[in-house]
Amino acid sequence: MKREIKFRAWFPEHKEMHEWQKFDGSIIKNIFEQPDFCILQQFTGLKDKNGVEIYEGDILKFGNNNTTEVTFENGCFNVFDEPLGWDFDSEEVPIKALMSYCKVIGNIHENPELL
Repeated sequence: MKREIKFRAWFPEHKEMHEWQKFDGSIIKNIFEQPDFCILQQFTGLKDKNGVEIYEGDILKFGNNNTTEVTFENGCFNVFDEPLGWDFDSEEVPIKALMSYCKVIGNIHENPELL
């Protein structure tokens, strides 16, 4: 499966989220020169049950009202939870298998209280 490679960025100083396409040259330079300038988040290539694009750092809500964060570790996007009550023996859950059960309700920067 091919997926579109794109990013968004959280700018802590201004408390703003922007899509990669809106970055200009000076912003790109600052990203690489100042590690705390912004936090890049990659698009998973997947959408939730409502068609909303899912990015690293998004908070997902499942049918049983559990919430969890999308993370990127060991080369893949994961959900570190047992969101549907299944016994995963604390293994990383592949997010693709859970798409029909979840929706994006926010992200860890703008809505940390949702976790």
